[in-house]
Amino acid sequence: MSNHRIKLIRQADAHIDVGNPVAVVEEAICTCREMCVSASKEISDIRLAGGAVGEGMDKVKEAYFNSEGRSFPIWFGWYEKDPDRALRRIELRFNEIIQRIDKGLNVRCRPATGRRARRCDEGITAFQSGGISRPRKFHLCPEWFNKKYQDDAHRLKLDKKYYQASVIAHELCHAIGAFGAPDFKDASGNKVYGEVRSLAFAAADPLNAVRSPENVENFLTYRERIRQKPTDFIRMPKAGTTPALQWTGVPANVDAAINHPNGKDYFFKGDRYWRYDHSIHQVDKANAKIGQDGWAGVPSNLDAAILHPKNGKAYFFKGNQYWRYKFGEGVDIDRPRTIGKDGWAGMDGNIDAAIVSKDKSHALFFYGPYYRVFNFQTDTAGALMNLRTTTRWGQFDYLYGNFNAALMNEHTGHETFFTSDFYQMDDMAGYSIA
Repeated sequence: MSNHRIKLIRQADAHIDVGNPVAVVEEAICTCREMCVSASKEISDIRLAGGAVGEGMDKVKEAYFNSEGRSFPIWFGWYEKDPDRALRRIELRFNEIIQRIDKGLNVRCRPATGRRARRCDEGITAFQSGGISRPRKFHLCPEWFNKKYQDDAHRLKLDKKYYQASVIAHELCHAIGAFGAPDFKDASGNKVYGEVRSLAFAAADPLNAVRSPENVENFLTYRERIRQKPTDFIRMPKAGTTPALQWTGVPANVDAAINHPNGKDYFFKGDRYWRYDHSIHQVDKANAKIGQDGWAGVPSNLDAAILHPKNGKAYFFKGNQYWRYKFGEGVDIDRPRTIGKDGWAGMDGNIDAAIVSKDKSHALFFYGPYYRVFNFQTDTAGALMNLRTTTRWGQFDYLYGNFNAALMNEHTGHETFFTSDFYQMDDMAGYSIA
């Protein structure tokens, strides 16, 4: 028997369009717990990746960025000044939610109008009013039950219970910590609501992003999408997969990728590279040494790479520097050049991934949840833009940024974005910078 106290306030049932509201709440609470247990286990394993506390932070960081679908850095960023403090905060969030669910929640389902509606007459889904004095009590509005959380046509739509469960986690987060956790505001003074602002907030303010209820909510739904949308978040097939599938043998968590004039694609990771042959749908050269087995003069641990459509040379980016590579010879500049100063006007360093458009007129350079468009006709880059902002270019409504690498699949005509151990495909054929 459930130890939760779920009460329908008078007149609430007249506004709720489900047959058994209490059962719906029970299921969402159970789902919320399952989602948080999964997240708690993974962040705990990440913290242990470096061995003893305070040691091996490089290993911890690698495990963090290699988390399922890169979910932790996407939604919580990386707090370089004191990463262990931030990781402990993340783990605390999920463990506290689990503990409060296990002790039993006090849920009030309210009507949409009238004096008993409280804040539900504002059209919101839920609210928590008791703060840390009542950490297990919150209120659900008819909108929580009735809302269409995602359009039916949206390719990443989930079963409603996952959205509802994530909202419950959001409300419980408000009462975690000595003073609770507010709905944070970004640098522009806007409340951090929705995926667009949550993604940007994680990149701009990681220490507070780990406390943000909205970031926790979006984190949980994102992880479910990875698991339940295998045709959109496609797992990388392992070497030896029979029959060979697209990208068979390409390792997870690559650093960069590039199209080669020979028709093959090359993937770089650490000081190694892999060559992919589209005719056999698999890697035909694996774990080769950069500089020794090819790619003379190219550094290891790259950030991004592209094949320049005008001069036919390859460019490799790392930190705030770039290298130019002439096929058949090797790196053909005497020293690494500075991005934005010696070339690539308007660009910043520390690029996540880069991809040349299908018509070869421009390239997109990605930075966390942002990107710049570099125009090869003018040899300049445009303003930094959010992937999700609805503008001429911001129509990537199912991409989350923070890519490991990106590549134009010349054989299918799709842009391919690699994140952790999966990839996503997009078709930007209709886009234009004109």
